[in-house]
Amino acid sequence: MNEERREALQRLSEEVEDLVEQVELALEEHATQVFMREVRAKVDALGARFADLRVGLEQVDRERIERTLGRKVTDLQRIASRLPAAPVGKPAEKAPDTGFFATRAGTSSRKPVTIGEGARRGPRKLGVADEVESWCGKCGEMRTSTIAAMVGAEPVQVVCTVCGSKYRYRPEPPVKRGAAPAVRPARTPHTEDPKEKEKREFAASLQSAEKVRPYSQTERYKAGEVIQHAEFGRGRVESVLPRSVLVRFTIGLKPLRTGT
Repeated sequence: MNEERREALQRLSEEVEDLVEQVELALEEHATQVFMREVRAKVDALGARFADLRVGLEQVDRERIERTLGRKVTDLQRIASRLPAAPVGKPAEKAPDTGFFATRAGTSSRKPVTIGEGARRGPRKLGVADEVESWCGKCGEMRTSTIAAMVGAEPVQVVCTVCGSKYRYRPEPPVKRGAAPAVRPARTPHTEDPKEKEKREFAASLQSAEKVRPYSQTERYKAGEVIQHAEFGRGRVESVLPRSVLVRFTIGLKPLRTGT
């Protein structure tokens, strides 16, 4: 391996450690969609560069790189897969910026989207800034509203384009008190979700672990060790990086600093 490629791989290794911290910030509750997509794009670009740097390497060098840097890149990509990817295709032309939710009563540049519509064209995926019909408590009726926040594929918070109030998305008018309750279909026998079962069994294995080390930033750990974190509880070390470890807790993977 020539010196130029060796230096490029070293720089890539340092970028991986920096991106672990950025991914952790992007997964926090208050991270913006823009920041989350930017971090995801950086991780995807880093993965592509790593793939390019492996091209043409001798088999011995390629296997050594896969065992060290390749494992770090794979762990980083696995965590970043929870972030939204950048939209694919040509971006739509933007109207002059007059404020994110600035609209006039009775006017709108978008056609409201009804959840599940599209029998002929197929269902349309919703996103932030799309418009839907939602019950506005301030107006007291169904209004065209702009999506302000999403959880998965579902809107959770919208802004009324008429009165400007921000509220929880409600696709139907609220049921009035005293009205006859809707008839619900009989419940089918409950079947445990495989993911919930796996999560329960993992939590049980953590609790039954005989050897548990308290977490400290000054300590170093090995893959497979069970640690006790002050905030996240017990977790199992999944991957060891030069200055951090990836630990699987019952709430998911978390990068933790070590050896500082």
